[in-house]
Amino acid sequence: MMASANKQGPKQEIITEVKTADNLKIEDCDYVRFTMIDFHGIGRSKLVPKYNVAKYMKNGIAYCSFISVASVTNTQITMIPEIVNTEKNFLVVADPTTFHSVPWAGQGKVKIGEVLCNSYWAKDEPALNIDTRAICQKQLSKLDSLGYEFMSTSEMEFQVFKQNGEPVYEGRDYMINVRTTETEDIWLTIDQYMQRMGVPSEYFEVEFGRGQFEYALIPQMGIKAVDNMFLFKNGVKEIMIQKDLIASFMTKPHNVIDMYQHVNGLHMNHSVWTKDGRNALHDSKADDNLSEIAKYWLAGNIKHMAALTALCAPTVNCYRRLHTAGVPNNANWGIENRLTSIRVKNYDEKATYFEHRLPCGSTNPYLAIAGIVAAGIDGIVNNLECPPQLEGDSLPMTLTDAIKALKADKYMVDALGEDFVNWWSQCKEETEINFLPGTRHEDDATYEKERYLYLNLL
Repeated sequence: MMASANKQGPKQEIITEVKTADNLKIEDCDYVRFTMIDFHGIGRSKLVPKYNVAKYMKNGIAYCSFISVASVTNTQITMIPEIVNTEKNFLVVADPTTFHSVPWAGQGKVKIGEVLCNSYWAKDEPALNIDTRAICQKQLSKLDSLGYEFMSTSEMEFQVFKQNGEPVYEGRDYMINVRTTETEDIWLTIDQYMQRMGVPSEYFEVEFGRGQFEYALIPQMGIKAVDNMFLFKNGVKEIMIQKDLIASFMTKPHNVIDMYQHVNGLHMNHSVWTKDGRNALHDSKADDNLSEIAKYWLAGNIKHMAALTALCAPTVNCYRRLHTAGVPNNANWGIENRLTSIRVKNYDEKATYFEHRLPCGSTNPYLAIAGIVAAGIDGIVNNLECPPQLEGDSLPMTLTDAIKALKADKYMVDALGEDFVNWWSQCKEETEINFLPGTRHEDDATYEKERYLYLNLL
């Protein structure tokens, strides 16, 4: 089946007045990266010199379509006939509003900018349903049509390793000042570059795990928040490469078993707002401060949690995090409860939001947010009944089980697109599940295989 398209066609205007946080204009760049985001949340780009930027901003730029179905390491291509029989190009078209500087790039000699892109089979066709950014935009647009806006951010956990695989600090030193000072060259560099790029943090801290850090990004509305999540993940890895270090959002890189787990999550904090600026999740007259919309949203996410697990725990390695201490085990919710999949904060109108704790470090944020929003929409549109706190079925135990749940969830398949679900699932099965023994194996050789596949690029 040929991948179909959504209703948002490519933008044709040339915008040159968009500035970055450090006031760089697109016309002042020596080079501009045209970046699309693949199934895994990895950025893939062509670097365009200044004299060709306007042309490609207007007309788009051709990319070989096999990158949309490649494995994480590019060592295997999913055998999808529409791709492998022709290796035809698709057109990558920039969203001009996403222009920003890449302040760590250029060796201090040239100015490099970047635009995020959506992909199309042709210039006059809508965006592909297998384009993960477009899939996310589609769900945000559906929510907008219901009269609501989506605000979100993420708590970004990652680990930093030396080239020999040793962590930059041993771990278990959660929020300790001495460790913060010891690692300030890492976090200061990251934060200063992120501010210049326009991806500011709410706070950052040293975490429990070996060489682990957490950055909470400032909340944003709509696709801007999700773009920032992608840019942070991609940027941190590039910045650390320049320091001869490896930053990884891989969910569990090493076979360390203790109370700290040493796993990376990507909790998605989010709220839903009316067009006139009211928090739709808050109701001060309710005993729990939660509105009907909040309960509908929770109900939709609980109903579809098994399917969401595939999107929020999208690698074989992710299932070393789930069903362990202090992380989601069941499709449930609870007020100020860190042991549930959705932790509800219900303080006041400005501070009522949901912390979706299911997403792992390896999550593609566009797919996680697309799924969360789609599930919430189902709850709102169909007035789904919210289950009591703490009640809920067990989450899938493996990526195979999660993919089965996703395919069996007709609503989620329709929302995300049948083409996407089929192609994405096939990619996961052929390039990851069939390659790895599975998380029931705790030996070092199995972890080494998982690190080979996930550590450097996720």
